[in-house]
Amino acid sequence: MKHYDGLTRVQRGRKKAKEKYQLLRQEVLTHYGNGELACVWCKFGDMRALSIDHLRGDGHYLRVSGKEPKAGAFYKWLKDNSYPEGYQTLCMNCQFIKRAKNSENTPTGQEKMRRKGLY
Repeated sequence: MKHYDGLTRVQRGRKKAKEKYQLLRQEVLTHYGNGELACVWCKFGDMRALSIDHLRGDGHYLRVSGKEPKAGAFYKWLKDNSYPEGYQTLCMNCQFIKRAKNSENTPTGQEKMRRKGLY
């Protein structure tokens, strides 16, 4: 049955869940952006291109090992765990520059992490 807005109950539920997720994402990105909804490196502020970066570059390890949830529940996990240290807000350009600079997500970078005891 359609409601006054032309959406079914399921469609309204999905819309509300998406809005709630976007508010949570905005809150988390702002927290890790040092109080700004922007990249901490270049100050780019379009939320569509912002993401959470692991300062130590160990995000893949933490997801694979089960120490962190996968993408969908990550923002909720950060908030529920009182915003743990070790994260920052970066735009995707700065994220990729950091990965290249630090050899993250490469065999060399993974070997460095093994030596640190992360893998």
